[in-house]
Amino acid sequence: MREQFLPAIDALQKDLAELEKKISETKSMINRLCELAGEPPMYADIQTSSAPQTLSSIQADTFYGKVITTASREYLEMRKAAGLGPASPREIYEALKQGGFKFDTKIENNAITGVRNTLRKASAIFHRLPNNEYGLLKWYPRAKDEGAQATGKKKAKKKRGRPRKTSAPSKEAPVAAEEESQTGGVARYRPKATLPTSES
Repeated sequence: MREQFLPAIDALQKDLAELEKKISETKSMINRLCELAGEPPMYADIQTSSAPQTLSSIQADTFYGKVITTASREYLEMRKAAGLGPASPREIYEALKQGGFKFDTKIENNAITGVRNTLRKASAIFHRLPNNEYGLLKWYPRAKDEGAQATGKKKAKKKRGRPRKTSAPSKEAPVAAEEESQTGGVARYRPKATLPTSES
């Protein structure tokens, strides 16, 4: 999957989660009205369907078949719900592995490096903290402004003038250097050649 589609997928999943939350709230209101009317609730499964996922709910297929960006985002949201917040690439790797995510490599260090590279590239979703842990960018509203300012400064530095051209070395320099080496480092006086004059 191409990387440019990932932010759009993430935004749509966020919209879907909000719609599901509204549906859950509506069902809860209907159940409440049924209770006031002396009727049994119409949506008996509302408690289990609306419960947010937590770290303890990670099962062998929680992240199975998902792209690494989506799986990493969902795991960080689980940590946030559990009051833990950001995580290191190794912690994310361990959680994804536990949740059935299939990595392209069986070498642990390579897989962790792949997770780290994904988090860095998807900067519209993830944000790296000074301690090298990662959270979701939406958790840090000011980080967007700081990132934009840093990008602007880099562009301004690149717009500075071209470096000065150095002048070509003199043709006489090799001759002077050769004379200095022959005279022990002291340049010998070399008179200018004069043209012979014709006697009248």
